[in-house]
Amino acid sequence: MPDMHEMTRAETRRDVEARMRAVFRRWGYRETDAPVLMDYETLRTAGSTAEDVAYKLVDEGGRILVLRPEMTAPIVSMAARRRVEWQRPLRVCYFSRLFRRSESDREFFQAGAELLGGAGAVADAEMVGLCCEVLVASGIERYQVNLGHTGVLTDISSSLGLEHNRAEQLRTSLAQRDIVAVEGILSRLGPVDAQRAEVLLPYRGALAPDELDSLASAGVGDRVMDEIAALFDWVLQVAPAEDIGFDPSLVRQLDYYTGPVFEVYCPDTGDLLGGGGRYDGLMGRFGVEEPATGFAVDLHAVQSAAAMNGAAEPLEPLCLVLVPSESSHQGADLARKLRANGFRVILETAASPTEEAGIARARCRGADYLYLEDGQPREVSPVAGEVE
Repeated sequence: MPDMHEMTRAETRRDVEARMRAVFRRWGYRETDAPVLMDYETLRTAGSTAEDVAYKLVDEGGRILVLRPEMTAPIVSMAARRRVEWQRPLRVCYFSRLFRRSESDREFFQAGAELLGGAGAVADAEMVGLCCEVLVASGIERYQVNLGHTGVLTDISSSLGLEHNRAEQLRTSLAQRDIVAVEGILSRLGPVDAQRAEVLLPYRGALAPDELDSLASAGVGDRVMDEIAALFDWVLQVAPAEDIGFDPSLVRQLDYYTGPVFEVYCPDTGDLLGGGGRYDGLMGRFGVEEPATGFAVDLHAVQSAAAMNGAAEPLEPLCLVLVPSESSHQGADLARKLRANGFRVILETAASPTEEAGIARARCRGADYLYLEDGQPREVSPVAGEVE
């Protein structure tokens, strides 16, 4: 018998996707997709860290394929090949099933958007604003937006004189939110440098717009500071979120980001709902030099957060129409009328359906109402101890 919980979760996910799809369309994004079995060379060319967790297989011709672990790389690859057909700026969205080697979720669902050919703070803020509106449409009332910039870590590492390997260790530790490792790296600095670098500690929290000067004191250069100020200015205009801050320690897991980045969290669950950012260098790896930015949200995390808010839309009432086989035409007419009025309807026949047996069968079907030959609704209440 099918797992009813899994079936309900799948239905809810489809409802969430439908609401997200409407938002994407209002913002001018067209839906696209990519093959589930993709060429390994696409990931290798992108330099994506998802390559390390991808499921690999070999086809009959000896070519290495992977089960799709992410969507940005294949979309960028397709956009580069179809440069003439897909006019820029290109706005695309997707809803995809992804696969990664993991101790927890090896298969997960993701929705996202890519803006290819979009440059500057306006495009970066569009990603943040669109992501926020998608989450609101999904039923999430409270969320926190953390902005970041890859240049913060680059500039601070340079000002501290960190050698390449040490800087990469710091980047990896921040991406994994490994506070112990970050503290260990900073502890090996001199007292003055260690104090300047404290801004990178993940637990120090996000900065408000009037606190950004501390970044310059830590070694962040004028170019990055100007980009952060412009990003904040635009995001505050287009994003509906009330809780927006700048997190100097924010480093995304995928390593092709090149500028402003962001993540969105649910304060109720502590879960990461989604995030993204600018990846200008990625298009060039596929032969097309142009700016690009995007984001993705984890649909399972979004569903959980929406459920905690009590915002998941309930399904329409389910009715069981149970009539004798000789009354099947009458039952079909009733079922058709109920469906026309927005109800979900199951039509079944039984030799001599009684009300007691009908109620028992309706409970088994998960129905809210039972209709017998007389056409009158009977509410199906849960049995004692059963959760409604």
